[in-house]
Amino acid sequence: MLKTIRGYVSLTMFLLFVAAENCTYGKEEEPLDSRNILALYQNSLVKFREISMKVHCEYLIEGNSTTWKTDIIHRRSNNRTEWIGKNTAFDSNGSIEQEGSTLYADIMNGSNWVHLKFYNPQLIGGQPPRAYIKKDFEQAQKELLDVPSYGGPIQGRIHGNNHKSVAELLSESVDLRLIDNREDINGESCYLLTATIMYGKVTAWIAPEKGYNALRWKIEKKSGEFFRGPEPARDEFKMWVAVFEADEVKKIDDEYMITKGRFTQSTTLKDGKKEIVRYIYNLTDVDLNPDFEDIGAFQINLPEGTSVYQYDAPGIVYIWKQGRLVHQIDDSVVGNIDNIRQENDSVAGVNRDKNLDLTNTKNPEIPANQSKYSNGESKAEKPISNIWLAVIIISLLIIAIGSILYLRRLKTQRGR
Repeated sequence: MLKTIRGYVSLTMFLLFVAAENCTYGKEEEPLDSRNILALYQNSLVKFREISMKVHCEYLIEGNSTTWKTDIIHRRSNNRTEWIGKNTAFDSNGSIEQEGSTLYADIMNGSNWVHLKFYNPQLIGGQPPRAYIKKDFEQAQKELLDVPSYGGPIQGRIHGNNHKSVAELLSESVDLRLIDNREDINGESCYLLTATIMYGKVTAWIAPEKGYNALRWKIEKKSGEFFRGPEPARDEFKMWVAVFEADEVKKIDDEYMITKGRFTQSTTLKDGKKEIVRYIYNLTDVDLNPDFEDIGAFQINLPEGTSVYQYDAPGIVYIWKQGRLVHQIDDSVVGNIDNIRQENDSVAGVNRDKNLDLTNTKNPEIPANQSKYSNGESKAEKPISNIWLAVIIISLLIIAIGSILYLRRLKTQRGR
């Protein structure tokens, strides 16, 4: 009896398995529409929000004998971002061009943005480095993510789109279209999404078998469609075209990652001339689950003796000493104040009545519309100026003349 029951159970399980297989096999997959594919492409870009990688980029301008090679470490954890490395220029013979070779760092630690750039001391006379610090770093982060030599095109980013990625541009379209026939890119069958928006025509080739990464994307613009910010730029050209193509995709930490690619930016000017810039990328040491504390990321550490200028308070200068910022008075500010006072004294002999205008100095670090004083007030003395003296004299003359005319009229009336 027990054997019979076991036989029925086994037979029942077998029949259920066969039925399930038939149902699965017979069920057709629902076709993806343009918005589904776009959402999967957007999801493939999430990995760039938490990442550590090395970016090697080589680029050249057609017709120019100089070639640049950029080697940086890029790390990001949402709003904390950094790019640290060097940019080396080579002439046609392969020799280093000193003037175009720099070391630099852009570090955003969640509170401040520090931008450091200086010539390699081993290449050019040990020029002292200079850095800038700013608390409002969100705009700077958007701009730097678009920079081609920082690897922007691999993430579907390039300037001219108000800091929006290819995926974001496509998502804003009301006429997003999925081309019926797929196209092959490097042997991979790709969905083809396209849209025409205020930023130009945008096209992306999405590879479902490679994690829905865009193995190719293209942006075409006419004059008036180039946006450095919310408003279109005044650049005049016939056509501007940007094209990125992936050359290698690897699976890293269960994520498909583009590790090699090419980017070309072509501008056709009004006179028909073309300006073409070509970039080649190679990404290494990609870590999608980095321990940022362990690797010491987002730490501001500048070369000893670096002069640090504050964007938010021009004229205030710090010196980086022994791992911290030490406040220092900018000698150029003091010198400019003395020069302005001397110029004012020489205008009218000993004229010390004129207010000091500290908003139009020769210090290039101070915007023309901002005072050197943090509260916007001048610290100079404010006695009565020559202009006010002239106003007083003219007023007294008017009163005197009026009095004389009044007395004459009164005398005439009495005589009658």
